[in-house]
Amino acid sequence: MEFDFNEWSNKAKLTQTTVEILKAEDLTTAEVLETLSEADILSLKLTLGQRNLLKKEVEKLKRRNAKASSDNTDSGEAMDLGDESEQSSTPDLPSSAHGKNETSKRQKRSSTEKSVLILNDEWGTSKGGISTVHRQVAQQAQDAGFDVHVTTLEEPSGEDLSDAEAKGIKIIKAKKKGSKKPDLSCITITHKTYFPGLEEENFKVIIGHIPITSEGADDIKKDRLKGCRVFQFAHTIPEDTDVFKDGSNPMITQEKEDKIIELAKRADVVFSVGPRIYNHYDGKFRRLSNVVHRQYIPYPDKGFFDLQIKLPNQTTRCESLLSVASMELHILKDMISLLRP
Repeated sequence: MEFDFNEWSNKAKLTQTTVEILKAEDLTTAEVLETLSEADILSLKLTLGQRNLLKKEVEKLKRRNAKASSDNTDSGEAMDLGDESEQSSTPDLPSSAHGKNETSKRQKRSSTEKSVLILNDEWGTSKGGISTVHRQVAQQAQDAGFDVHVTTLEEPSGEDLSDAEAKGIKIIKAKKKGSKKPDLSCITITHKTYFPGLEEENFKVIIGHIPITSEGADDIKKDRLKGCRVFQFAHTIPEDTDVFKDGSNPMITQEKEDKIIELAKRADVVFSVGPRIYNHYDGKFRRLSNVVHRQYIPYPDKGFFDLQIKLPNQTTRCESLLSVASMELHILKDMISLLRP
């Protein structure tokens, strides 16, 4: 299939500046784009966000072309490995025909796709904090070619359901049991009751968020999905956050930190969100030989990269993004506060 640069750049949502620079540098063919190294991208006159987005899309292009090349050169091997080429050749059934064939189609899909289970208590476009990182991780996994399933205890709004559907994310809602409102114990202690059928999917990875669903990820792997890898995302430092809570106790704070270290020992990878949290845990994890620790840096939504900044006049240049948050959040996330109450 012939590569169309304009179609690719539009689908990737590259900014107009990025597109113009790539064209000026004659970097508009798939062959040339695939040869771009990180150093090459850094040499382009782009902002940090534009570079990160370009790097991500170039990597996706490389993986897609490499997979297509592998499928074309050795189709027999692809069939033996359960490649998705067979699945993609099967036409989608119209919605009216799904009823009778849905079960067999789902069984075939689960045997060929790589699936990720991400545990959280909500999926909300208007929610911040852990939910923002949660949605971003889900989108990144989906962009990388995984079949992404996310749990929620709350009933998502119509807007939230539409958002997940547009992103290709599958929401698993907790089963209703009488008048009891689902809580976090439904993901840990009673997950078999509130989230049945997880064994039917071909999950490769379970992702938990410390301190909300991390123990649930451990429990579900141990009880039901023993072959899965577990990734944990650390969002907080107990000694930083507990001081803002009523009745904070140093002993309880230390117990929380010890529990996080134990979770890290059992995880395949631990991601710390932001430099402050990463630096805090990195010193502790370095003493443990079996902990793989990585830093996770959240990035703005792709829509921010397409913003057209309107200048007040020709002599004034304004390229700052205003973010309003509490003082505690600015301090904990290493943000720069320009104005204080």
